[in-house]
Amino acid sequence: MVARAEYLTPEAEADALRPGPDGLLNARLERVRDRLLVVTPAGWVNPKSRSAHRAGLDSFTVRGTGYHPGAVKAGKFTPGTPVRLVREPDNPHDPNAIAIYADTGRNKAGYVPAARAKRLAKLLDAGVDLVAISVRGTGRGTDGPAPHILICERALYEHLTRP
Repeated sequence: MVARAEYLTPEAEADALRPGPDGLLNARLERVRDRLLVVTPAGWVNPKSRSAHRAGLDSFTVRGTGYHPGAVKAGKFTPGTPVRLVREPDNPHDPNAIAIYADTGRNKAGYVPAARAKRLAKLLDAGVDLVAISVRGTGRGTDGPAPHILICERALYEHLTRP
């Protein structure tokens, strides 16, 4: 487990996530204990950050997993595993709804939280190439916490995962 005190403060995080002269973040995606974290020279970015979206990073716990426990347990949500985003514009509860599926899963595991879905739905609808991966979760057939997902544009993801 990573302790809350080990993450950057919100102020330090805002400074650490400012783009450099080349327009890119000085950050990498790295395995830290039981999860993947965005790591900067200043420290670790909190996956529950309220400001990382300004740098193009959306990170959240999948909502509604209690309604889809079979899909969560059957899906592979280990750190680094891709997940699929499926827009549900006809969803009667939220026209911005985005369902989360395990990469090879047939059943939805849950949803992007509504506050994040509003912004991300616009990007998906505009055809922006987004990458979604699990940064915390379990393997197939294993019970555990609800998966935690990171979504960003492909160019940023490739930058964060460069060798």
